[in-house]
Amino acid sequence: MALTYIKGDKVNRWVERIAEWWDSLNLLIHNVHYTWTHFLEAFCMQYLDHTKQQRAGIKLETHKFHFPLIDKYVTEFEDLTTLAGYTIGGAETINLFLKGLTLAPDIFDKVMDYPAPNNYHELHNKAISVVKA
Repeated sequence: MALTYIKGDKVNRWVERIAEWWDSLNLLIHNVHYTWTHFLEAFCMQYLDHTKQQRAGIKLETHKFHFPLIDKYVTEFEDLTTLAGYTIGGAETINLFLKGLTLAPDIFDKVMDYPAPNNYHELHNKAISVVKA
């Protein structure tokens, strides 16, 4: 079934060969679970993007807030944080969130005014409030 999702001129013949081979397996003789697991590992190694996490981390480092698009900034920031494998509430991500706000120094200063946010949730809410005010 998974093979039906693989399309394209460059892989059509390969898909046909793999499907024929898969159909020829005998459940009593071949270890089908091991074979499927091995196929998935080989497929992932060959075709999946292994640099997605690193690219998300680089984008996160350069992610900037553009006034007044705070909702877009927060959503993209949180998506990139997840893709990069960072913890949303970690000190590093809080610093990256603040770094992105420096493009709008007046917003940054108001977010950091007393009382200063103690965690990511407070920082996120205060940044939204400041921009929308």
